[in-house]
Amino acid sequence: MKKTTRLGVFALMFATVLLMVAVQRAYSPLYDSVRADDVNPDTWWDSDQLVLAPQKLQISFSTTSQRRISVYVLDSVAFQKWSQTHELSPIIAIENTSSHMGTYDIPARSIYTILIRNVDKSPTDTEIGLTAYGYEIDLLIATAAIAITGIALIISQILRKPKPET
Repeated sequence: MKKTTRLGVFALMFATVLLMVAVQRAYSPLYDSVRADDVNPDTWWDSDQLVLAPQKLQISFSTTSQRRISVYVLDSVAFQKWSQTHELSPIIAIENTSSHMGTYDIPARSIYTILIRNVDKSPTDTEIGLTAYGYEIDLLIATAAIAITGIALIISQILRKPKPET
């Protein structure tokens, strides 16, 4: 077997393993929660950084005593901008509500921060439930690219004319 064909077969085997990983991760939701205790009126609270993949993210929460809050999910660039200027450019904005359940698309694998603003007149506690599920788009694209490369290498070796022997 020629070196090009071996490389193509290896790429196809690697793509198969990546596809199995992608399927396993798609059907194994990741659960996390963010808890904000005693958020004072008209103040901001920010979470620790979260690494999220480009997949579906379900966000659910309810506040104590039905206090209204606004919840924002920011990527690292938007959080840096907010930290310096308090100008918001979130990828997800849930405003002026005491409870919520919704599903959103995360656009890219990155580091994200959740910001909470208490818009009510009394302190409040809340726990935000996060569930990430579904196929990770970037992982599927990488798998397809590797598989196509493997197929192209094998086909190029098949189509290559043998050199005449002298």
